[in-house]
Amino acid sequence: MEGGRRRPLLPLLLLHHLLLAAPQEGAPSCTDSRDKRLTCTSDYNRTITCAWSGTDESDRADAPCALRAALVNSRNQFSASCDLEPVNVSVPALQKCSMVFQQDFIFKSRNNLSISRSCKPAKPILKIYFRPACHSEYDERLSIGNLNLAGDSR
Repeated sequence: MEGGRRRPLLPLLLLHHLLLAAPQEGAPSCTDSRDKRLTCTSDYNRTITCAWSGTDESDRADAPCALRAALVNSRNQFSASCDLEPVNVSVPALQKCSMVFQQDFIFKSRNNLSISRSCKPAKPILKIYFRPACHSEYDERLSIGNLNLAGDSR
């Protein structure tokens, strides 16, 4: 690059993300009919954050609930879990937690994870399938080298 000037990476990274999320031959579609009570997003790095908004009997304070995500149909197996916590004590039916995987940039464009919700002492009571590439959120804290995604030097 001339004069030590760096080009912003944001346009290239956004294009890359759109290409990864675009339907490809043989790739599963991003449309789904998941249970609307459980919504999840990923940072497309190593974290999936989910929110539960339900009024099941399992939503009682004495029935702690957890989420577990696991990769489906792959030679490389990985999983993570978290305990659902009320977002607001006065509204216990709205719960949230984040599953943090052990490795950075673990998600690939074709990954399909199962996410199960279970509450003690019952068996898993809900299971959805989740594609991080289809449900990712931009996180400006992520960086590549010494540039952040906005292209500003650190």
